[in-house]
Amino acid sequence: MKTLKIKKVHVFSEDLGGGNPAGIVFLQEELTFEDKKVIAEILNPVSETAFISPSQEADYTFQYFTPVSEIEICGHATIGACFALYNNFTSEKGEREKEREILYIETKSGIFPVTLYFKGGHLSSAMMKQAKPEFSTIVEAERVTSILGIHPDDLNPSLPVQVVSTGRPKVMVPVTSLEAVNTLHPDFDQMITFCKDVNATGIHPFTFETVNHSSLVHCRHFAPTAGVNEDPATGNGNAALGAYLHKYWNLEKEEFIAEQGYAMGRPSKLSVKVDFETGDISVGGSAQIVLEGIVRI
Repeated sequence: MKTLKIKKVHVFSEDLGGGNPAGIVFLQEELTFEDKKVIAEILNPVSETAFISPSQEADYTFQYFTPVSEIEICGHATIGACFALYNNFTSEKGEREKEREILYIETKSGIFPVTLYFKGGHLSSAMMKQAKPEFSTIVEAERVTSILGIHPDDLNPSLPVQVVSTGRPKVMVPVTSLEAVNTLHPDFDQMITFCKDVNATGIHPFTFETVNHSSLVHCRHFAPTAGVNEDPATGNGNAALGAYLHKYWNLEKEEFIAEQGYAMGRPSKLSVKVDFETGDISVGGSAQIVLEGIVRI
């Protein structure tokens, strides 16, 4: 029987009540694929669990599992794993004297830099650089209206419904109002078929009407193909949205706030950075460690 150290982190939240929960597991020895799935099931209802292990090519290797499958990359679990390494309760790394540090994380999607920002010796926020944006299928608006339970007039006609990826392909759906976003009634069976058809891993409706004046967009995210009907805070989804807005909308600043999770009672705040010169996208924010312990398997 193996004993593993675990932590639970609420990511993209500035308090304990919001954000997207992620499980973090520290591996001292390799586990089988099935063992990792079992641990992800044990830590459910967190949507994703990150397994941290040594890397020959980077600072760490992160692997990501949902209760039903392995996924190549997960933005919120990456941010959560960094906080689990550096902050609160039993810190794996201790206090830092630097105000800024870069970690290189090996994933199945490649090696990505994560910039860590410290205040008072503790990690305050982390920003993860994403893969180069890829724009693919533009979808007829009518295809998503029945899936989301939305009236065609509630879609923003000035922006396309399109699959965009900065690591995992997501369908960007521009919606006219906050009320329309908050009253969506998704058909998840239909959504799974649609996502497979357009080679996407989730649907990301958004609107420019927000709860907080500091936010640029209000979002929801649905990913039933990964066993997550709705996600309260989605790094990859909002990174893809940053690339989409840079292409199709007049972004005035290189950094903006995306709010998400309100429909689930888990308000979340994500920071999205767009390099206007290179088109590079980073996404990140803060996180709160709420639990640590051990699991035996």
